[in-house]
Amino acid sequence: MLKPARMKRIEVLILERDVRAVTEGLGRLGVVHLAEARAAEGGELVNARRLEEQLGLVHSLLERVSALCDTLEVGEDHAAEEAPFEELGELDAALRPVEERLSALVERRKQLDADIEAEYQVLRDVEAYRPIEMVPDALRGLSFLHFALGTLPARAVGAVREAAGDKAVLLPFKSPDGGQHLVALSDRTGRFALDSILAQHGFVPERLPERHGGTPAEVTLKAEERLLALAKEQEALRGEAKALAAELGGRLAAWRQRLRTDEQLLRAQAFFGHTSATCLITGYVPSVKVDSLREKLLRLTEGRVIIEVADPREGDPDTPTLLENPRLLKPFEMLVAGYGHPCYREIEPTPLVAASFLLMFGIMFGDVGQGAALVAAGLLMARRARGERLRDFGTLLWLCGAAAMLSGWVYGSFFGVERAITPPWGGWFPLDVTNIESIKPLLLATVGLGVVMMTLGVVLNLANRLRSRDYFALVVDKFGLVGFIFYWGALGLGIRTLVWETGPPAAWEVLALVVLPLVVLFFREPLHYLLARGGHAGNPRVLEGLMEGAVDILETVSSYAANTVSFVRVGAFALAHAAVCVAVFAIERMVRTAPGGPLWSLLVVVLGNALVIGLEGLVVSIQAMRLEYYEFFSKFFSGHGRAYHPFRLE
Repeated sequence: MLKPARMKRIEVLILERDVRAVTEGLGRLGVVHLAEARAAEGGELVNARRLEEQLGLVHSLLERVSALCDTLEVGEDHAAEEAPFEELGELDAALRPVEERLSALVERRKQLDADIEAEYQVLRDVEAYRPIEMVPDALRGLSFLHFALGTLPARAVGAVREAAGDKAVLLPFKSPDGGQHLVALSDRTGRFALDSILAQHGFVPERLPERHGGTPAEVTLKAEERLLALAKEQEALRGEAKALAAELGGRLAAWRQRLRTDEQLLRAQAFFGHTSATCLITGYVPSVKVDSLREKLLRLTEGRVIIEVADPREGDPDTPTLLENPRLLKPFEMLVAGYGHPCYREIEPTPLVAASFLLMFGIMFGDVGQGAALVAAGLLMARRARGERLRDFGTLLWLCGAAAMLSGWVYGSFFGVERAITPPWGGWFPLDVTNIESIKPLLLATVGLGVVMMTLGVVLNLANRLRSRDYFALVVDKFGLVGFIFYWGALGLGIRTLVWETGPPAAWEVLALVVLPLVVLFFREPLHYLLARGGHAGNPRVLEGLMEGAVDILETVSSYAANTVSFVRVGAFALAHAAVCVAVFAIERMVRTAPGGPLWSLLVVVLGNALVIGLEGLVVSIQAMRLEYYEFFSKFFSGHGRAYHPFRLE
């Protein structure tokens, strides 16, 4: 709790002959987070092997094999045969005759697809003109008549008929898809007048499809017959592909599987270091997995291995972090990851985030009924969702709903109805948005929450500095001991003066608890320089250091004050939530006396609560995360760590 899983750094020295077997074994075991092998001081230089060319060849072969599998519909679950190959050149030679056999099949399939699409295009072209039982060539061959066919807006048919009068014959009709079509006939002398009228009303001329010849109905029949013949050819081709899949599928599946494994192994081996005859593997393993890893390596190499296990080096940025939290806290790891990943020696804040996030969400969204709706939705998602991320989100949702129900019990709120539930102690926490005096306790309580969160953040920063042995920042930093003394000194004097009314603090108290810490922060950079030089001042950049000190003072005062007061937003959003519910019921009272009042009242209450659950739930979640990130995490959490990603063969 509050710290990641303990890791060990390993160095494994093996012979080149065992590289593939060891790499594959590590991938099957899936516990080693690989790191680049580096030469030890004074030892022989260890070089990484250049594998780009080999990786490119494997990737190219994998694409070719995958294309063949797609052609023969060889799925991922297809049984693989024993089809080993020693060198990639052997596989290239074996692939060529298979590709030649399938190339004709692919070409025939492409041609069939093109022919089928062409026939479907004929059907689409002719579909609208089935009502016209005329051959296109006959229409174009009329010597004394002008013929126009096309589409126009349905509302324009009347206007065209009125403008054309008895100078043209108009035959409007609807196509099966609902489009408005028009056939217009006039004598040759009136063609220009007809075309002008049609153009003015948005007429778009079209041509009847000419393929196959005949009337639209005859063209349709011929196209359908052609499609039936093509479908039979396609079925025969599918049978041929099935026979080839039965013959070659197992071999192709084996090649695909082997190439995928080779690609993963090569990417892993890019981390390894090499000499003329040996290979060095370095990485990080959870301490509880070290023994099983050692046994695996000894078995794979038959004892031809040297294994060194040690604690991660101090300040090593490559040490990965493995978070170990109970199942209920796993969803909150997503919230932490939104800011960054903890370093190996940093405090792991997931449990603290879980507690504080739920507390703030509950305060801002306190309602028993609305919280129960979130619980129901979250449980349904957690049980029915397939992806782990969705299940985690469902768990987070029902936990937030449970927190809202607890706070709603304190407020006495049920689906927006205030004081609908009475707590066992017989009274409600004041949440009357119309009375400023009644909301003061809530706002003061949220400021108190801010003080607690700020204090906790500084304490965690002190713990981080102590663990990393950064003693100067532990003491002289705005979030170190000096900053802590300033914060609680100013806070304590203020509380004593304003709340307990003891009168103004003594001058020595202000100097010791407020002024002196700020003076120390002002001279932070010169002090750091003197300590780094062992007390010899030398030629420090005094002016620059003092300017940084002035900025530090401003940042210290402003950040402590602003961050503490920022938690007032928790109370403000609790009041906003209550105000929206009040507005919903105000609307409900307005529609109650209207015709059908009971139905309208029910509809307003249901939709209003749905709006509150969706909109307010999103808003308060964002606000809670903002307070976590900017007011809490910024005190102690860098988020620059590396997540533990062990090499695992997929």
